[in-house]
Amino acid sequence: SALLTNAQAAYERAQSDAAVTANSATEMQRARQLLDTAEGALRGREKPEVVDHYAYLARQQVQIAEQRAAVKVAEQRIAAS
Repeated sequence: SALLTNAQAAYERAQSDAAVTANSATEMQRARQLLDTAEGALRGREKPEVVDHYAYLARQQVQIAEQRAAVKVAEQRIAAS
């Protein structure tokens, strides 16, 4: 599934971002759970729509994590100035 591959890549990219891992642990944990569900659906030969659904949700969760991290970094910069 292209959506699953995209979600996996986005997750790996976010995991390598120190700001994301430091500021969005809960969101990244949820993204990992959704990726695990998507991967399990693929292994279980679920309908492609089910795999894509969970992959999409995982990708969105990664974006939420990235945005939350960006907000936290900005807040820290404001507080330091």
